[in-house]
Amino acid sequence: MDVSCLRAHNLINSIVLYASACGVFSAVCQAGEDQKPQSSAGDASPLKTLVQQLGDTDFDIRETAMAKLKQLGEQARPQLEAAAKENDPEVSHAANVLLKNINRAQIVVTVVGPDDKPLPEVDVFLNLSRVSGGRMLGFGKAQSIKTDKDGNAFFSDIDPDMYFVNVGATAKGFLPANLGKANQKLGVGRNEFRLACQKGGSIKGVLLTVEKTPMAGRRVVICHPHFIRFKTNKNFAQIVAAQRGVETDEKGAFVFDALFPMEYFIAVVDGDKVLYTSNTLKVSGDQPVDVGEIVTEIKAESLVQKEKDSDKPLVKELKKLEAGEQAPAPAKADLNAPAPKPDIVPEKK
Repeated sequence: MDVSCLRAHNLINSIVLYASACGVFSAVCQAGEDQKPQSSAGDASPLKTLVQQLGDTDFDIRETAMAKLKQLGEQARPQLEAAAKENDPEVSHAANVLLKNINRAQIVVTVVGPDDKPLPEVDVFLNLSRVSGGRMLGFGKAQSIKTDKDGNAFFSDIDPDMYFVNVGATAKGFLPANLGKANQKLGVGRNEFRLACQKGGSIKGVLLTVEKTPMAGRRVVICHPHFIRFKTNKNFAQIVAAQRGVETDEKGAFVFDALFPMEYFIAVVDGDKVLYTSNTLKVSGDQPVDVGEIVTEIKAESLVQKEKDSDKPLVKELKKLEAGEQAPAPAKADLNAPAPKPDIVPEKK
């Protein structure tokens, strides 16, 4: 092999060795990149974010985080215990306040409808009475709160103990729901109760004059059948008028909804006179009962006269007093005003 060929062979070997060395170095570098620890910014949990927001400069963000962590209760304990040791005094203080609350009992009442869907904006009441040795120690103070969009009502800051628990819910268009639990142990953290509201039955009809024109704005009442035994009583109209009632609309129509399955009768009262009483009406399940048109003895012209009379100033003032409105207070005298000068009559000479 001559000298030129030997030099070319050595050059090729050098290039191959260099390329191999570069490949190994690149692989090592890549392996080193793969072994670098991942940034913790991407794996922050919602709980960790809420805890961090306890020290936010925005008051609303801090309050929202406090409320959410309070609802999470025991689930947020590990994060809050860590936050209580932080150097940030705002975060540390808020975490300690929440931990104190977590060491208390919390009642969560979930309200659903017949379709098992949550009912928001429902009034939920809670009454707790302590129990000792199977006996109630007095009566607790009732609390009331509305459900959130998920149908949950939260009652917090309760002493863990044994109670008689009474919870209930009243939703428009539904029957009242109630649940009582005797000797119920309320432990630290979340204690859950569930209420299912049912639709109930309904009674509807249309109120008309003797000429069969609609009677708008008239009161129709619904009564338990046992009230009918007072029919011969001279105060029957007043007794009936005190029961649950609704006003007719411009077409004279009325509806009673959310009725328990039982028997009822309806009545129309005008002053001290009962204009109409129905037969016994049986409500079962959620099926509506339609009583149809109710033709009273009232003439349309008498209603017009009553409307005219109601425009008179004295009648208006009486209606205001009946509605509980305050009469206008008399004008107060100005004690600092100068006294009026007396009239001086000249003496006759």
